[in-house]
Amino acid sequence: MTEKRLWRGGLILLSLFAGFSYLWRIASGARSEYYAAIAVSMSKNFSNFFYGAFDPAGTVSLDKIPGSYWLPALFAKIFGFSTWSIEAPNALAAMATVVIVAMAVRRALGVQAGLIAGLILVTTPVITAVARSNQPQMFFILALAIVADRALVALKTGSPRSLIWTGIWIGVAFQTYMLEAWAVWPALIIAWLIASDLPWFKRLKSLFLAGAASLVVSLSWITCVWLTPAGSRPYVGGTNHNNPWEMVFGYNGLGRFSFTQSQDATTSLSGSTMYRSFTPPFSGSAGLFRLFNSQVGGQISWLLPATFLAISILIFLLIKMHNVRPFTGVIIFFSLWFLTFYVMFSAVAGMHQFYSSSMAIPISVLIAMTFTNLANQVQLVGKVLISSMIVITLAWSWELSNKYAHFFNWSYLVATGLGVLALITIFWRSTSGSKLISQIGIGVAALSLTFTPAVWALDNVRHSNSINPTAGPSTDNGNSFGGFAGFGSQSLGTPPQPPVGKASANFNPPNFHDPLTRPGNGGPNQSADKSLIKYLEQNRLGSKFILATFGGMSAAPYITATGQDVLPIGGFDGADPTPSLTIFKSLVQSADVKFVLTGSSNNQGSSTTTSEIENWVTTNCTLDSQAPDTSNLYRCSPEVANN
Repeated sequence: MTEKRLWRGGLILLSLFAGFSYLWRIASGARSEYYAAIAVSMSKNFSNFFYGAFDPAGTVSLDKIPGSYWLPALFAKIFGFSTWSIEAPNALAAMATVVIVAMAVRRALGVQAGLIAGLILVTTPVITAVARSNQPQMFFILALAIVADRALVALKTGSPRSLIWTGIWIGVAFQTYMLEAWAVWPALIIAWLIASDLPWFKRLKSLFLAGAASLVVSLSWITCVWLTPAGSRPYVGGTNHNNPWEMVFGYNGLGRFSFTQSQDATTSLSGSTMYRSFTPPFSGSAGLFRLFNSQVGGQISWLLPATFLAISILIFLLIKMHNVRPFTGVIIFFSLWFLTFYVMFSAVAGMHQFYSSSMAIPISVLIAMTFTNLANQVQLVGKVLISSMIVITLAWSWELSNKYAHFFNWSYLVATGLGVLALITIFWRSTSGSKLISQIGIGVAALSLTFTPAVWALDNVRHSNSINPTAGPSTDNGNSFGGFAGFGSQSLGTPPQPPVGKASANFNPPNFHDPLTRPGNGGPNQSADKSLIKYLEQNRLGSKFILATFGGMSAAPYITATGQDVLPIGGFDGADPTPSLTIFKSLVQSADVKFVLTGSSNNQGSSTTTSEIENWVTTNCTLDSQAPDTSNLYRCSPEVANN
């Protein structure tokens, strides 16, 4: 088989696997109502679209830069709002990521390396989990894939122009996931300074231009929001002072590394009132081995030992082999990228498991590069090195599989069989001398490394969940493929269960029993909730907001169900000091707010402002006894606003 035919056939297979894994029955999974409401609201008008408004009225924004939500909002505008229209963009972004990484590695390292990199990426369980969600992570991964592509060109050819484009795409990645994108810069700077053949002045000049371009692109949205008068845009979510700089560099920056709160809380004030902390209570405690624990291990750690070994092997090859030295910059860049993110995720106070998905690209490139460089080695040392990667991966897979007892445990046996076959084939070449046999051995070795993660990735088709997208055990414990692809008794959207060995205190599944959060459809799903919406619509009597709730999590199902203005008091988690009590009373006085829903269990935080408003409502407004099946809906009349 020629390399051209191998490439085309392999890329088609990767694309088909990705398309099935990411798109099959995507509309039947559990979506995040909070992020779904953002897509609805941003599709309403350009102001909401640009500023990332959470609610249709544009009173408060989400607590992130809205770059990852622009495409889902456009899909909702063009195709109408549905679970499919807000999750399909993520799936398509994931498919594009696989193809871009495979093509980028192929151009730099060859066909075999490109296919191996694509295979590792498409079988990474957490990538599939994120791809089948409406969380913002996948657009960040896509931007990183383009960063990797441009960096490969820049470091292999020494092109300053490609380096500048790398910096620009880091800036684009910043628009999707903020400061995490800048974590790529240390690796790029060191790799460029060490590996470039340009004179030192030109090296520094190129870095300066790339950094300047990256900075301009990164800070463009923040600057626009900062320069816009507060009254002409939504309140910046996640902040104490309505300041986008605070949101990005405080709440979503330094606030992620705050150790001043317990793992049971998601938001709190930091040591001062300059910014709030945000540490999601998932993934266990910070530490050097966090990515190997039972909360995160099944998502990303399958190839972590092999990646550490790959870095060591590549350094060894740099010293011993002259033909590897042209790739010095590439090796340094992806090694430091991987190590930087590993340290960052080990140190951050709290994180969602799916944050680790951003490590999949350097993992895939490093292992593909190592396999390719060892593929043609006839010396015993080369065979031993590549065999060691297979053995260490299978050993860790066995240990990891024990953490998730009865979850597709047969897949490890298949992977082991493939690994043994790969070892036999690799060592057989020493007597046959056949390049084809060597290539087959490398291919089987790659399959042995990725088989069990691939099963985990495919399992997401049965129970994708956007609230906290993770791969792994669900209620049937994955004893067989009986429910695979939704054909068995397992229903999609089933709340995930903690794997064996996972402490319940560190596993916080979404509240699937809340009457406002039915997985897969969004909005109220019980007759009482539909009746409540009907009641609100019939009795609002021209009020601007159909309902006011405490926290965006409570408001989201009503926004997705009606598309109408719902006032989310306190923003995402009720902790934003907006609106003020004075403004809220004025909304009641002008009859813009008539109904207020209190006592939501969805809020994770609170603020003095939010508490003041809730106390005022319960004291001055009337509990609506006519409302269907609810005991916490208050009716506020304009007359009481003077109290």
